[in-house]
Amino acid sequence: MAPIVDRFVHIINENSLSPEDIEKVEVTPHAIGLNRMWKENELRSEEDFGFHGPYLIACAAHGIKGVDFQKSEVREDPTIRDFMKKVKMLPNHHEDFGTAMLEDPIVRVVNVKVVAKGKTFKETSRNIEWAWRPDEVRATDEDLIEKFTAITSNILP
Repeated sequence: MAPIVDRFVHIINENSLSPEDIEKVEVTPHAIGLNRMWKENELRSEEDFGFHGPYLIACAAHGIKGVDFQKSEVREDPTIRDFMKKVKMLPNHHEDFGTAMLEDPIVRVVNVKVVAKGKTFKETSRNIEWAWRPDEVRATDEDLIEKFTAITSNILP
């Protein structure tokens, strides 16, 4: 889901879209993203929230950082739950999906479509952010330190 969330955030930031502006979001993840755990789980445990596509998109729409997705006040927020209804996860029908994986097994073509303010915004990604290649998506040591610090700052001094 990381490339989908990244592309979604790019769309909303580039077009100054608020959650209220957005009518619907359609995402086409790679095959594992269509597993039931990503779209059909019933959000009973903390782990369920980290593996639920519509929840992750709803959090991103509201500007909630990944480190805060697990906070109980976020998980219980009715505005997040309402936004989740706007998100549809569709089978990946991108014409380049199968060909791209044959050419390079690490490639994962995903699409994001956002309908807002009477317009349709689309983004496609071929790479998972922070994968080991290509170099332009690889995490730096500084990126990893920043993420670790953000994730652990609530429990470690």
